[in-house]
Amino acid sequence: VVKNAHDHGAKIAVQLAMVGPQSDYRIGRRDVYGVSKVPHPIYGTVPNKVMTKQDIQYAIQAFVDAAIRAKKAGFDAIELHFAHNYLVSQFLFPYYNNRTDEYGGPIENRARVAFEILESVRKAVGPDYPILAKVHGRDYLGSRAGGNTQDENLYVVKGLVARGITALDISGGNKVRGMGEFHPDIQDEKDQSYFADDAEYISKHIDVPLVLTGGNRSPRLMGKILTEVKNIQAFGFGRTMLSEPDLANKWKNDPDHRPRCLACNWCIANYGKLKSQCVLNVSRAYVPAGH
Repeated sequence: VVKNAHDHGAKIAVQLAMVGPQSDYRIGRRDVYGVSKVPHPIYGTVPNKVMTKQDIQYAIQAFVDAAIRAKKAGFDAIELHFAHNYLVSQFLFPYYNNRTDEYGGPIENRARVAFEILESVRKAVGPDYPILAKVHGRDYLGSRAGGNTQDENLYVVKGLVARGITALDISGGNKVRGMGEFHPDIQDEKDQSYFADDAEYISKHIDVPLVLTGGNRSPRLMGKILTEVKNIQAFGFGRTMLSEPDLANKWKNDPDHRPRCLACNWCIANYGKLKSQCVLNVSRAYVPAGH
């Protein structure tokens, strides 16, 4: 995979994540590690193994081992996934984290795992190897419902910068209720690039490159953000590239090209059950009844 990317003039990074209870994969036949014994609001998965301090150290070492493998394989960078309610993100969320040890309680404790992972990975790969982290600008849940305040999210971001992060990939949302990271109905430009305000807030308080992920569809809007928001140097794409892998080249040839992705989220709704494909790229015979 790395060679193929490099042969075509591209840089390539690999994202490292631990799922935790955000999955219903083989839950009856494996240990499901969790921060606390809190059911996942979507999957209903309840951790059958609340992580001990020894388990946490095992998880940190797993990130280190994965980072070393990625570097040896020739990846140009790695991204640590600290967002979207996966395991490390659940340490950060009060909704999932009701621990009473040094990994629970105030944000200084809830952020400890993320900080320790970065510190250990940075030591393993060296000072110059690029490490990104995907983080929330906001989770839009509200502190009363178990979310973080904007200041708590900023504490996490500042802590990552202080510990040697190369760049931050700004996303957001929550899996508990309300707004997730995969917004539908974003055909109008005013509804796109929906985490830009959060990235702008973060950019006022730190000074590392930022990647803005989430609903990027319009080159005109992205150009405006690129010009006006300090530190934003790149944009992240998911659904659009799944639908049109050559989208960047299309925009290069025609900045007015309108992506065909409708943000219908069919690709997300069937994640883990069907191939991760855009519904526009598959035959009608492949689409299950009801879709």
